[in-house]
Amino acid sequence: MKYLYLPAFFLSVLCAIFLAACAEKADEPATPESAVTAGATPATALAAAPATPETGTGSVTAETAAGHCTLYMDFTAGSEVPDVRPVELDCTVPPGELSQALTETTGIPFAFTLEHNGDRWTVKWQKDSALWNHDMPQGNPEYVFYDDDLMHWFLMDTVWCTLKEAYGATEVSYRSADGGSLKMESLWPLEHFDLSQPYRGSSWYYAKSIAYRDKWSLLEQSGQP
Repeated sequence: MKYLYLPAFFLSVLCAIFLAACAEKADEPATPESAVTAGATPATALAAAPATPETGTGSVTAETAAGHCTLYMDFTAGSEVPDVRPVELDCTVPPGELSQALTETTGIPFAFTLEHNGDRWTVKWQKDSALWNHDMPQGNPEYVFYDDDLMHWFLMDTVWCTLKEAYGATEVSYRSADGGSLKMESLWPLEHFDLSQPYRGSSWYYAKSIAYRDKWSLLEQSGQP
């Protein structure tokens, strides 16, 4: 009769062992998802981490400026009302190719080189530039000047305006080919201003020239030297 109860005894023992194992498993803390990420290999951790956006410096460089393809033809020539005519190109114009792009578009030999330090640009006008001669190029009918002063204004204003609008320049200085201060002769009203300072645009010089002449007229009328 005791043999009939032997299997039941072993069955009870097995059930007790199974219940103890389940209780021990339930007492183990669950592993949080963040801990899995923290314990991942370097490659896995980099893949799981969110991308960090790059922060730009905000300064204009030759690489970013190369994306611009607009030239700003400035016909203001001392007028109080700006006359700027944008010309869209179907190609990019890096700073080193700006002189060539302006020359090919207008038929006028601009002939200058560029240097820049951040947003401060220096333009060196070369000896073969139309800025130094009195010839009137007749290549493109849209850019024909019958007065050399108007053409010289056009050259300086166009480069100045294009560098400011297309390349983000805040300061543009003009120099001769050897790096010396720019000196223009018989270009009214520049005889009253020092072009060794950053260029300001022909309308600004014109306004200063008028104020200069008015001041001297008043002095002459009052008998003051």
